[in-house]
Order: sequence, then structure tokens, then C-alpha cells
Amino acid sequence: MFFTRDMRTEQNKTRIVYLDALRIFATFAVMILHVAASKWGETDVDSVE
Repeated sequence: MFFTRDMRTEQNKTRIVYLDALRIFATFAVMILHVAASKWGETDVDSVE
């Protein structure tokens, strides 16, 4: 979909800030989850690690 310059500026004025903050938080949460789970398959079931 192609937007004209007027439509983009009008759209930016109606942004909800907390949704942007939530998107940033979710991005970091996914990255932390992937890093933490990177050794999940190598860990022994009976270990305390």
C-alpha cells in the first residue's frame, strides 16, 4: 500500500506510545529467551544448572 506524505504524518500523530514501549520490551524479552535457551538441549535432566 502506498501512502502519501500527508497520510504518514497524520498516522504518526495518532501513535500510542505505550504500545511502542511494549513492542520494544517484547523484542528484548524474545532475545533474552533465545540466549537463555541456547544450551537447553545440552543440559542434563538431573543437573542443577
